[in-house]
Amino acid sequence: MSVLVEAYSVIVKKQSIAQRFPGGMSRFSSTVPNGTYCADENLVRVGFMDSQDVEDYLGHLIACGLVFRQNGHPEDINIVDPIQGLHVECDWLRLTKINLNEGEIFVAYLVGDESGPGL
Repeated sequence: MSVLVEAYSVIVKKQSIAQRFPGGMSRFSSTVPNGTYCADENLVRVGFMDSQDVEDYLGHLIACGLVFRQNGHPEDINIVDPIQGLHVECDWLRLTKINLNEGEIFVAYLVGDESGPGL
């Protein structure tokens, strides 16, 4: 499966949330600052319209124990926008376009997810 990518998207591995975020998924979902939470089996996406809001939210996630970058590579979190793509290339996250209702949308999916991209 995959998660929708639109505007600025903060994408986090669910496994990392379960392991590192205090209170796990239930606490994580209750701290999302807006109504843009979406998830599949492997990833969570939270969207923002403003890059400063992304920076503020990223700071919150890091303060809660998630790792943005380790040795320059995204560990638990990456940032995506549909124009420039991945904030930093990584080996665990891919973007693609899919057709939906006679239009194209961007989605992100975890590498190795056998179900592949789709909604």
